[in-house]
Amino acid sequence: MEDCSDFPNMVELLVRSRERETKIEESLEKVRVSTLAMYSSEQLAETAEVLFEQFRLLGEIPDRMSIGIFEEENDMIRLWVTDQHGNRLSHEFFFSIKEPTSMAKIHAAWKQGKESVVIDLSGQELQTWLQFVKQVAQLPIDETKIHGRRVQQAAFFSHGFVLFTTHEPIAEELMQLLVRFARVYDLTYRRFLDLQKAEEHAKEAESARRRIESTLIELRATQDQLIQAEKMASLGELTAGIAHEIQNPLNFVNNFSEINEDLIGEMREAIEKGDAKEAKLLANYLEENEQKIKHHGRRAEAIVKTMLQHSRKSTGKKTATNINALVGEFLQISYDGMQDKDSLFKATLKSEYDPDIGEINVIPQDIGLVLSNIYNNAFYALSEKLKQGRAGYKPVISVSTKKADGKIEIRVKDNGNGIPAEIIDKVFQPFFTTKPTGTGIGLGLSLSYDIIRMHGGLLEVISKEGECAEFIVQLPVK
Repeated sequence: MEDCSDFPNMVELLVRSRERETKIEESLEKVRVSTLAMYSSEQLAETAEVLFEQFRLLGEIPDRMSIGIFEEENDMIRLWVTDQHGNRLSHEFFFSIKEPTSMAKIHAAWKQGKESVVIDLSGQELQTWLQFVKQVAQLPIDETKIHGRRVQQAAFFSHGFVLFTTHEPIAEELMQLLVRFARVYDLTYRRFLDLQKAEEHAKEAESARRRIESTLIELRATQDQLIQAEKMASLGELTAGIAHEIQNPLNFVNNFSEINEDLIGEMREAIEKGDAKEAKLLANYLEENEQKIKHHGRRAEAIVKTMLQHSRKSTGKKTATNINALVGEFLQISYDGMQDKDSLFKATLKSEYDPDIGEINVIPQDIGLVLSNIYNNAFYALSEKLKQGRAGYKPVISVSTKKADGKIEIRVKDNGNGIPAEIIDKVFQPFFTTKPTGTGIGLGLSLSYDIIRMHGGLLEVISKEGECAEFIVQLPVK
């Protein structure tokens, strides 16, 4: 019969062994979990802290835990470490891969494919190492805990190592446990690389975003300059029209003033001769001319007052405005401006205004700018078609207003060349123009479209290529 006296001891040892293995697996799992929970590459230091804690729970207390990654392209080892109490240090450290007392030996063992290596430092070699760590690597060291010896047990994974630092060499069983923990760091390293790539992409994206923002700021500044240029061009068109409109009454004033000077001279001569009948006749001529001067002077004054009303800086507030009058005034101004640019240009202006429209609330300066842009484009289209020398062609612009269904509709139709079907959808886009370079910058219709939309209305165009184009402005009555 077999002696079973040792059986209880064997069972107890087996139970203890299984309990320890269970604890080890739990510790390994916690390290894996801490790895998967990383959302930043800088958190590798946290896994060193977790590793320190797991060894402490297993009854093994290291002096320091470190995780190192070889960066051979830079001849450096990148380290995340705990202090000598197991607390992670807030930043990473860089050690030269050629440092002879420790790092070079660890690197050499990894290159040889070893699972682990032990570096036992004491005496002068330890002092050299401590001096390097403090002065070069600037890693904090509590020398009261050194005790004249420093043993580094390194276990390797694919691109680095786990370093377990103590005062005495550890047992073989603990060394094998360190190797098992090191294998977990193959997963950690892959996670680390993925996070680094993601962070690099995030930096590139942020850099690209900043470049785009900078470009947008520059584009907005350029756009503001171009819009101002377009406004100045529109102002130039208006100024030319105003000048032409005022020139006619001023010509009359000047001509009759010169005639009156002559009449006054003749009347003096008649008085000196005692010819009362001649003097009285000349005085009648003077009186008639003065009435004409007064009439044309008042006409010029009325034109200036009207133009000043339209040229005042927009307050952005809507006011009751006679739409028919506004449409007619800007039509004449644009036509006069076109004739100033080309004295031979002639066109038939047809108008049909709905008398029931009356006044509606709009920003007159803004609507005037819209009308000016539409008219100027229409006259330009007529001018271009005239240059083609088509037999029997007579340029015509037809303007009409109509009130219906709670809306005011303004139609401006020209019999120019029309707009090609392939570009008609682009005419209201900023900077799109069919005019030659230097003639237009393509903001007039875009600005007009925005102004009408801000008034709660609609601006659209219909066209028949080679025959006509018609712009339709719709504005709400209320």
